[in-house]
Amino acid sequence: NFAKHEKIENNGRLRFSFFRKAGGFYTPETNDAEFIIEGWESTNEGFQLNANGLTVDIYTEIEKHPNILSLYKTSNAQIYVMAAIYKKAHNLDDCLLVNSRNRIIESIDSNLFLVKDNTLFTPPLNEGCVAGTMREFLLHIANKQKIVVHENPLTIEDLLLADEAFLTNALYGIRWINTCKSKTYTNKITGDLSEILNHELIGK
Repeated sequence: NFAKHEKIENNGRLRFSFFRKAGGFYTPETNDAEFIIEGWESTNEGFQLNANGLTVDIYTEIEKHPNILSLYKTSNAQIYVMAAIYKKAHNLDDCLLVNSRNRIIESIDSNLFLVKDNTLFTPPLNEGCVAGTMREFLLHIANKQKIVVHENPLTIEDLLLADEAFLTNALYGIRWINTCKSKTYTNKITGDLSEILNHELIGK
């Protein structure tokens, strides 16, 4: 199989990229698709919660407009590239993006969760965030563990009033945020969720 061919023996990362078959410029000659599979081996076993919390800020120079394509990762990543340039210029670990309603939706490469009064909050997909696989898995885990999760639109005020804030993606698992602007967060529930995530994935 592909993983064996690429010598990915234990943990690794696979990326499937689908694109329209050539021909027709803007008007396709066919609706057939082609794809590329890429693979990388990982030496990590499970996910480790970051020891030092992330320092983030809100990127507002370009808004992401919610539409039927906004939940997918596409080759049009300009807004994420611009946010990453802003992150680098301001010596940040990540940036949070806003939609056209000035609501927080995600970070450069991750989905966003907030914790307030022992309850989880995350933006719904119709707010414009990517439908991340780790986001979906964490929602499944929370439901299994009887943890209350609300998929609600999140304002900047919600972000700054939260007790905890963390990011999720399939590469890093869960990463907790330490500071955003003048706000400092804790990570008690985030740490517990990281342990539950590892137990669900690898039994540890």
